[in-house]
Amino acid sequence: MSFSYHHAANPKAEKLLLIKACGYLPNDLNWQGFKIDETRAILITPSGAVFHPRELEAAQRVF
Repeated sequence: MSFSYHHAANPKAEKLLLIKACGYLPNDLNWQGFKIDETRAILITPSGAVFHPRELEAAQRVF
């Protein structure tokens, strides 16, 4: 019996994991309470606001 660990990943969730892995969500008081939900591919603020990657990209263009 052999097992295969290959499966299609959610590209948006994968990008959020990379953001977290690259240190964009540091473990300090300013980011306390922020979460990434890999299954839904969203960033959640401490107040419960939800942001999708496309919304964050659009906000970046404004600044």
